Amino acid sequence: MQDRLLTGTGSSGAGRPTRVVPLACGPVDRGERDSTRSSVTGSLVALFSVAVGVSVANLYYLQPLLPLLRRGFHVSSGLAALATTATQLGYVLGLALILPLADLLERRRLVLVMTLSCAGALALAASAPVFAFLLVGLLLVGATAVVAQILVPFAAALAPTRERGRVVGTVMSGLLLGILLARTVAGFVAAASSWRVLLYVAAGAMAVTALALRARLPV
Repeated sequence: MQDRLLTGTGSSGAGRPTRVVPLACGPVDRGERDSTRSSVTGSLVALFSVAVGVSVANLYYLQPLLPLLRRGFHVSSGLAALATTATQLGYVLGLALILPLADLLERRRLVLVMTLSCAGALALAASAPVFAFLLVGLLLVGATAVVAQILVPFAAALAPTRERGRVVGTVMSGLLLGILLARTVAGFVAAASSWRVLLYVAAGAMAVTALALRARLPV
């Protein structure tokens, strides 16, 4: 409804008709009010953060373990360094070819497919019988690890405008922690067992992450 303001005439305006001025003081638009509601709970934000960290860590696990790869596959230091190159090259290809699909496909399904694919690629690399097979597996690991860059805008899209900065900041904290802790975790696991066990553990972590995301991501 609109209220009306009656403005009378002064002493110099006797005989003039009274003006009716409409005032826009109706109810607040319901759509704007609903836009402030959050689809992201604290636990879901934490899950996004962990998922991003676990995903991006796959790019860095083998960097401190190149001497182990060199001895295990009996290759030179230069060839062993190709393991890092293959992972980063796969990541670049993922950014160029897979990331744009987030604007075309349903994000929830794409995230789940990419997370499970990353788990499979890690298991493939862990079981590599020869060095060339390892490089192929690591190329796929890098390409599918781009799921971290899909999860960040996914979390932002679920958050209301007033909370978007906080949500993105929390998720990005998980990404940075994943980068920083990957080498430390790799060193501990590899020292206790081998680089193959490390990749199998990483594959299991991605599989568990996929199950958690499937259970919690809104449809």
